[in-house]
Amino acid sequence: MKQNSLIALTLLIFVFTACTKITTTSIGTGLIPPVDGITTKDTSLLVSAKNFLDSIPRIIKGDDYVVGYANDPVFGETEAKINLEIKPGSYPFSFPVSKDSLTIDSVVLVLSYKGAWGDSLLPVALRVHEISLTDTLKKDSSYLTSRNFLTAGELTTGPTLIDVRRLKDSIKVFQDSGINMIRIKLSNTFGDRLKSYTSANQYLNDSAFRKNFAGFQITADHAPGNALIRVGPFDDNTKLAIYYRHKSTTVADSMVQAVSYFRTSSNSGSANYIHRERSAEIKNVLASANVEDSLLYLQTSPGVSAKVKIPGLAGLANAVIHRAELVMEQVPYETNPNVDKSFVPPALMLAADNPDYLTDSTGRFIIPGTVDFSSGAANLSQFGVTARPKINSGGATTGYLYNFDITRYVQGVVTQKDPTYSLILYAPYSEYIYPTKTNKTQVPLANGAFNTVAIGRTRLGGGNNSSYRMRLHIVYSLL
Repeated sequence: MKQNSLIALTLLIFVFTACTKITTTSIGTGLIPPVDGITTKDTSLLVSAKNFLDSIPRIIKGDDYVVGYANDPVFGETEAKINLEIKPGSYPFSFPVSKDSLTIDSVVLVLSYKGAWGDSLLPVALRVHEISLTDTLKKDSSYLTSRNFLTAGELTTGPTLIDVRRLKDSIKVFQDSGINMIRIKLSNTFGDRLKSYTSANQYLNDSAFRKNFAGFQITADHAPGNALIRVGPFDDNTKLAIYYRHKSTTVADSMVQAVSYFRTSSNSGSANYIHRERSAEIKNVLASANVEDSLLYLQTSPGVSAKVKIPGLAGLANAVIHRAELVMEQVPYETNPNVDKSFVPPALMLAADNPDYLTDSTGRFIIPGTVDFSSGAANLSQFGVTARPKINSGGATTGYLYNFDITRYVQGVVTQKDPTYSLILYAPYSEYIYPTKTNKTQVPLANGAFNTVAIGRTRLGGGNNSSYRMRLHIVYSLL
């Protein structure tokens, strides 16, 4: 038995790379015995990884949308447009007085601000267009982010510059106040058009209104901004405010100020168009015939993902696995460190692939022994989906890393001879996944969006990267 153990130990060390001491920046927070090099050892197993373009997601009504333009020197350009129906709350709609007694002061499109991603120092220039009546939204459709809509003309007279740093400031306007409101003034011509509609015609019912107005498309100029803005299209803060004056019914020769609101509802169609123009760096990698890549470009969907294999895992000798984690480190953009600070990383997911290298996300399932759905996937953080700051000896953050805990999966492979799987590393927006390989029903990975659509990216070192090597780090004791 002792001789067999020595043979197993020799084989195990042969498969692994050189042993290194555990550090707090790479091992996580699990309770493990101290590595003494005799009873308990640690080592790293080689990994291979390859980039690929992932599937295009469908946008979900209740989630946050994004609008803006971002030019990332590492990942390329992203353009995002929001298409949205905002309509009267009930029909037939009418203003409280006849249109002859009413004067439109202004019409303002108000959007619920939820955050920004990118360079917050530059203002974002937003415009609003009218969706064409020949290409309308459907209230019961969930659109791919690749779906764009035709427009019939601009409803703004120029760009509205949005300073995202000021959106947390309190706003007080007529009969409305609060924070997190993006206010975009629309043209007087559009206001007069809304005034001209009648309760017997355009405001008669929802169908009549949609035949005359198909909704708004919110876009951003390519300058000066360099950020994506998160918007809650179905929040209370999102509305169309119509400010007007009318003759008083109680005081002669006097005018009364008033406001009417149109809002989104379950009867409102919506879509979030997102276009990626990827950098030459990424295009070259995606076109490469190499079997593995030294740099991995993880981007929240619609984006780039990575296929990951651990070739030596199936041949490991039996051992007690105290900790097994897939460690991956961000490769900094050294030309301008502020780029990585502006375009912060997303939450990543590591899933098993069935069959090998299937790029359609419907074939993915939970790696055995990792995410626990008995408690609603509450252990995602412990699994390692969130980027952790990488701190140098001076206490400064030099980048980010991810540590995926796959201890029970590895233990099953070495002890039970469970099958090994190819893995998919990706940054999902809203994800449904199979809890097991044999389960026929997909379940939501998170309560709500896993990431905000299109927001988040990170460049990681692959398994053959000499400075930022992806690796399976294992703490073990031989039996």
